[in-house]
Amino acid sequence: MEHRKKYIEILVHIDRDGNATPKEILWEDGRRFLIQKVLDKRHAITSSGGAAICHVCIIAGKRREIYKEKERWYVLTQ
Repeated sequence: MEHRKKYIEILVHIDRDGNATPKEILWEDGRRFLIQKVLDKRHAITSSGGAAICHVCIIAGKRREIYKEKERWYVLTQ
């Protein structure tokens, strides 16, 4: 099954060293999802051969991955 990028609005904390930590996802229908914890942050290759940063997070008690590609954030959907 092929995954598609779904671009999302996100609230991010940027510390004084410039490190960005995602804090909350704002879904297009108005729902908000608190990012309870970031477990890991790593480089990832996109399906189109580009580069992204994968943030492995706990959201609503479940392990989820969100991605930052250049200045845009997305999740993968089916």
